Amino acid sequence: MIRRSTLAVMSLAVLAAISLPVQWFLLNRSSDNDNASIYSYHRYLTLLPYQNDDHRIPKDKALLKKFKAFYEAGPLSAPVPPTQISPYTLDDVISVLPTFHDVFGVVIYDPSTDTFMLHYSNNMRWIAGCHKLVTSFQALAHSLRTMFPERFKPDGNTPPAELALAISSGDYPGVGHNDCYVGLEPTPCVPAKLAPVLQFGSAFKSPEIFPSMIAMPMAQINHVSCFQTFAAHQMVCPYYQARSPGNPQGLVFEETVGVGWDDLIPSVVWRGTDFSYLHRLYPRLRQPDFEMDVGSKLEKLTYEYNVKVAATRAMREVYDQLIPRWKSVIWTAEAEREADEKQKA
Repeated sequence: MIRRSTLAVMSLAVLAAISLPVQWFLLNRSSDNDNASIYSYHRYLTLLPYQNDDHRIPKDKALLKKFKAFYEAGPLSAPVPPTQISPYTLDDVISVLPTFHDVFGVVIYDPSTDTFMLHYSNNMRWIAGCHKLVTSFQALAHSLRTMFPERFKPDGNTPPAELALAISSGDYPGVGHNDCYVGLEPTPCVPAKLAPVLQFGSAFKSPEIFPSMIAMPMAQINHVSCFQTFAAHQMVCPYYQARSPGNPQGLVFEETVGVGWDDLIPSVVWRGTDFSYLHRLYPRLRQPDFEMDVGSKLEKLTYEYNVKVAATRAMREVYDQLIPRWKSVIWTAEAEREADEKQKA
């Protein structure tokens, strides 16, 4: 459903922002490496045997159908034809506003003051996620000046041209939801000829949903800030260098830690994040209610019964009703119970 960008996308998008109106812009959506395709294939094979197993995957035929269609559509690295964007004006940029409900801004470069400004509509709510929009704006303005100094250098004879850009940010685009986004109406979900929107975060995988949206790096320190560091200093961010006493947040490489692949213990790692769009796509899903789902059932147990096992089974009974984060909690709890049994044996 969503896709993420790489350096190639950011560079092309910045090049597109040199002048207003934009003349031509060819977007070659970044291709992931072969590992991404292998991962999607393995993920599909992992889920497929358990389609009818209540203890593994809920009987959600719609979800399985979408997942199978995603896999059969081809590898993530499939080539995407270049996208051509027509010239646009400031009015065109402002016309994008009604398609968003938050975390959307208009970037203006004022040549008379040599200043970049971010404008946020008074009609939009200011939410916690807006700090990502501010981070994106700061990185974009700094990168534009760094990469194209002549474009934004005031000159008494020929002042720089104005510039206007639409930008948004967040783990999921802050678009106003409608039936199109959940697949109940044909795409595109917005007017096809909107001005380009630089989305610093996850964007829709299918360009048909929001044709003018361009995926940019995530607005966090180890994503867009690292792009900014490389553009300014041609240095690789510490987050992507080898971990060491002086760089505790770096990556772990076999040759630097002395631990090989065969030495690792199989583990499952998951994040406890539920993106806001999930509640709109699947409004029936909810968080667990301890008293209703677990507590009321534990009260009926005898003292000798294993409370952890009983609580885990009670959660499994409402598995199909829960949001993904809590589904993961159940899987974790079941794995812990299984490990406990094996240790006792």
